[in-house]
Amino acid sequence: MAEPAAVVDALRLSLEDLDLSLTPRSVDTGASHLLVAINDTAALARCAPEKAALVRVTRTCQAQGLYAVSIGDERPVTSVSARFFNPGSGLDEDPATGSAAGPLCAYLDRLGLLSVSKRLAIAQGESMARPSVINIHLDDRSRPVVTGRCAISAEGRLSGGEFNVVR
Repeated sequence: MAEPAAVVDALRLSLEDLDLSLTPRSVDTGASHLLVAINDTAALARCAPEKAALVRVTRTCQAQGLYAVSIGDERPVTSVSARFFNPGSGLDEDPATGSAAGPLCAYLDRLGLLSVSKRLAIAQGESMARPSVINIHLDDRSRPVVTGRCAISAEGRLSGGEFNVVR
């Protein structure tokens, strides 16, 4: 788990901006991400990560990146807004993060916050002017299934350890 004070310092927020009903914690379905609940979408929009501090926080938690999520007050939860930061890998912000969306859905279900449909829609990417909606549902074994649409922004191929951009 991450210390809330370190998290708010890394995101340049205040403690009042965190939704501490969900303690900052690492979640994963193969790739670990630090899940941080933010009180509202205004605070989510104000996140302005300090890269070195964010790298320290995620490394302390053995997480690849930080998934900041505004869950809101409506229950059951059917939609949320999110931002994903991973400056340690050179990814300042990601417009759509399926590898974090699945664990979020499973975690909210474990807490009893999802509806009986076990479905969640995540809005992400607005802050980058690259809006996305990720749709997740839990299958009959409670495994997350992530869906959505995408637009190819680059293509490439790996060969001999080098990445060659095709487009």
